[in-house]
Amino acid sequence: MATQAICNVCGRSMLETKAEQQVGMCRGCAASYGFGYTPRAPSRRPPLPCGRCASTVLVRVAVRQKDGDTLLAPLALTFRRHMDQHLTGPPTEGRPDREAPVGLLDAWVCRECGAVEWWVGDPKEIPIGREYGTELVDVGGETPYR
Repeated sequence: MATQAICNVCGRSMLETKAEQQVGMCRGCAASYGFGYTPRAPSRRPPLPCGRCASTVLVRVAVRQKDGDTLLAPLALTFRRHMDQHLTGPPTEGRPDREAPVGLLDAWVCRECGAVEWWVGDPKEIPIGREYGTELVDVGGETPYR
């Protein structure tokens, strides 16, 4: 009979689902530490040494921020907007939806010199508009520097 895995964080809860087993955390610990059960996007960073010191040992970090008194949440560039329901008429996009982060940040840290690079796993998914705090800037075309 196979032994059942236990949460790597609390050391008490059994990992019941396949998603919990893949993350190595029970649902409660994953929520508290700001980790979801959706797989992280593959890194877009090319497999190159540190650009500052050429070390080949780096740490990929899922950057998180404090959300409330006890929870951590993934650090994101923006959030999808919550659909507000109305008594009459169709729903409209309203406030930012804290449950729908977009542009989750990864930091790559050089273990030798401490240099940090920021990368986003899904840049094409970032919505554009003032309501998201984003704007699209195309620096191509004719400029005095080309």
